[in-house]
Amino acid sequence: MKIYSEELKKKYGFEFKMRIGLNSGPVIVGSIGDDLRMDYTAIGDTTNLAARMESMAEPGTVLVSPITYKRVSQQFKFNPRGKVEVKGKKEPLDVYELVGQVDKSGAGLDRQIYSEMVGRDKELDKLELQVMKAINGEGSVINIIGEAGIGKSRLVSELRNSPLKKRVTLLEGRAISIGRNLSFHPIINLLKHWARIKDDDNTATAFGKLETAVRRACQEDTDEILPFVATLMGIKLSGRYAQSIEGIEGEALEKQILKHMKDLLIKATDLTPLVFVTEDLHWADTSSIELLESLFRLSETRRIVFVNVFRPHHKETGDRIIETLKERRTEYYVEISLQPLDEENSETLINNMLNIKGLYHGVKDKIIQRAGGNPFFIEEVVRSFIDEGAVVKKNGIFEVTDKIDTMTIPHTINDVLMARIDRLDENTRDLVKVASVIGRNFFYRIITEVAKTVDDIDSRLSYLKEIQLIRERSRMEELEYLFKHALAQEAAYESILFQKRKQLHLTVADSIEKVFNEKLHEFYGVLAFHYTQGEDEEKTEKYLIKAGEEALKSSASSEALHYFHEALNLYLKKYGDTADPEKVAMLEKNIAFAYFNRGQFIEAAEYFSKVLAFYGEIEIKLSVSGIFKLFLRFLYLLAGLYLPFLRWKKTPSSQDSEISYLAFQQGQCLAVIDINRFVIELMNHSKRLILFDISQLKKGVDYFCSVSSLFSYGGISPMATQNPPLVAT
Repeated sequence: MKIYSEELKKKYGFEFKMRIGLNSGPVIVGSIGDDLRMDYTAIGDTTNLAARMESMAEPGTVLVSPITYKRVSQQFKFNPRGKVEVKGKKEPLDVYELVGQVDKSGAGLDRQIYSEMVGRDKELDKLELQVMKAINGEGSVINIIGEAGIGKSRLVSELRNSPLKKRVTLLEGRAISIGRNLSFHPIINLLKHWARIKDDDNTATAFGKLETAVRRACQEDTDEILPFVATLMGIKLSGRYAQSIEGIEGEALEKQILKHMKDLLIKATDLTPLVFVTEDLHWADTSSIELLESLFRLSETRRIVFVNVFRPHHKETGDRIIETLKERRTEYYVEISLQPLDEENSETLINNMLNIKGLYHGVKDKIIQRAGGNPFFIEEVVRSFIDEGAVVKKNGIFEVTDKIDTMTIPHTINDVLMARIDRLDENTRDLVKVASVIGRNFFYRIITEVAKTVDDIDSRLSYLKEIQLIRERSRMEELEYLFKHALAQEAAYESILFQKRKQLHLTVADSIEKVFNEKLHEFYGVLAFHYTQGEDEEKTEKYLIKAGEEALKSSASSEALHYFHEALNLYLKKYGDTADPEKVAMLEKNIAFAYFNRGQFIEAAEYFSKVLAFYGEIEIKLSVSGIFKLFLRFLYLLAGLYLPFLRWKKTPSSQDSEISYLAFQQGQCLAVIDINRFVIELMNHSKRLILFDISQLKKGVDYFCSVSSLFSYGGISPMATQNPPLVAT
C-alpha cells in the first residue's frame, strides 16, 4: 500500500492510506441476514480485537495484537507501542506496529538442524556387511523396505558417506512419482549419472560420454555392448553402431539388451565391486522391474550388491520383487525392514536436533506420540517450531521462547508440511507449488521458465534451502533442486486447486518443449503425463503415440502397450464413429507388436487380425464357402511351389509388403496358440508368395520358408525347400 500511495502522489498529488488491524485466533463463520440481504462473515472475540487494533491504528500503519506478534515476529520487524487499554479487555495489551519484513539473508544457519542417525545401527551394520562381502567377492540383493519418512534414504545416505564407498563403485538411480509408464527411467537415471550425461546434452555429446564410460569398463568389447545400452537409454545410433542392431527388434531386441546389460555389469565388476542402488522403486516402470529381476542373478556369481529401496504394499513393483526373490530361495537375498523408532530413540532425535534443555517433557511427549516413531514427522515438527519462533538460536544455542505455549502439533505428516508451506510468503509459496507440479526433482532452467511471474526466484530458492524444505545439487553440471522428502512435494501438489493445477501442468509441458527441444524424445512420456493432467487432448494423443514408439524402439513393450492403449482409447473417445480407420489400424498394429514382444500371443494375434481386416484380409471361417476358398488357395499355392516358373514375381506395393509382414507376425503367434488356425491363415495369406517377388516382401523369405517347411513336414512337397529364393530380407 505504501508503494501504491507513493505512485498516486507522484501522478495525482494525493496519498492513499489505510489503517489495518490484525489479530489471530479462532472465529465463528456463518451467514448473517435474510434471503434478500445475506452476508457470510466471521464473528467473535478474535475479530472484535482485530477491529480494536484497526481503530487505534493511524492512517498508513498496521497494528497487531500480542498473539499475532508472537506468530510472525521471526518473519517481520515491529516497533512496540507499549501497553494499551483496549475496550472489552480487563488488562492492557501489548500492541506492535509493523515496520517491514525481516532480511532473510544470513538466517540460514540459524534454521539448520541436524542429527546423527538414530536407532538404525543394526540396519546400517547389516547393509555395510553386505557391501564388505562384495568387496571380498560375494554379491547380494538387499531390499530396504519402509513407510514414507521412516528413514530409508537416510540409511542409503549413511552408506554413501561411509569409508566403504572408496572401495566400491556406487551407482545410484531413482524412480519418480510419475514414472510408472516411463520406460526404464530409474535405470536410465543411473546410467546417466554413471556416464555423467546432462539432460541438455545433445545426442552426439551424450553418446560420446556413454562410449567413454562403457569403453573404460568393457575395453575391447565396447563395440558389441555399447549399441544395446544406448538403445535402452533412448540414445539414437548412427553409422556402424546403427548397422550393428539393424533388423533386431521385438523380443530378440529385449534379450539382446538384457544380455549386454549383464555383460556391462560383469565387465564393471572385474574392475571394482559394484553397489547398484535404486531408490523409490515403488514408482518404477514394469520394464525396469523385469530387467532388475534378470540382473539380480549376477549377485550369485559376481561381486555386486543390488540395493532396492521402496515403500511396502506396491503390488506391481516392490511386492513383486520380494516374491521373485523368495521364490528363488536365494541365500544372497537380504531384507532390511525399517520399523518406527521407539520412544527413547525419538526423544534422542529431538534432543540431537535442538540440543535444548528448555523444551519440557510435556511438549516432547506430545511430539513423540503424534509422530508414532516416524523420524521425518519429528524433524518437520521441530522445523515448524523454528519457523514459528517457538525455538530460536542465540549465540549458536537453541532456546525456547514463550511462543511454545501457543504451538499446536498437527496430527499427520501432511498437516505438518502444509502448515510449514502455508507460513511462507505468497510468492515463495507459489514457487513451491509450481515446483511440486514439475516433480520431486526440478531443474533450475525449468523452474525459472515456468515460474516467470514469481520475482527474485534465486533468493526464494535459497530461503527454501535454508529452511530445509528443498536441497540443491549439481547433477552432471546442471543445477538441480529436489524436495527434501517426497512427502513435501506431494503435500504441496495436493494443495493446489484443480483448475490451477491443470494450467501449471500445461505450462510445465510447454517449458520442457522449449528448454529440451533438441532431445525431446527423452521427454515424450513426461510430456504425455503433463498434457494428460492439463487435459490437452490433442497434445496428449500426440505424445502418447510418440512415447509408445520410443518405448518400442528401446524394447520397453510394457510401457509401449500402456501408451498405445491410452492413445487409442483417447482417439476413439474423441471421434467415435467418425474415427479414421487408418489411424485406428496404425495404433492397433503397434499394440499388436507390443503384445507380441511381451510373448502375449493370444492378444497379439487378436490385434494383428484387426489390422489385417482393415487391409481387407478377412479371416476364413470353416463354412462350406470358406473350406472351398481354402481348397482353391491350397491348389494355387501347391502349383506355385511345385512349378516355380508359374510364380509371377511382380514387384509388391508397400501395402502388399506390409500385409505379408503382418500375416507372418500373426502366423508366429498362431503357431504357438492354435495350430489349426495357423495352418488355415498360412494358406489364406500365402498367395502373395506366388504373386510377388518374395525377396522384396518384408519377411517374405521367412514366410516362404515357413510354408515350404510346413509342406515338407507333411510330406506334400519335398521339392519346396529345394527352390528357395536367393535373396533374403
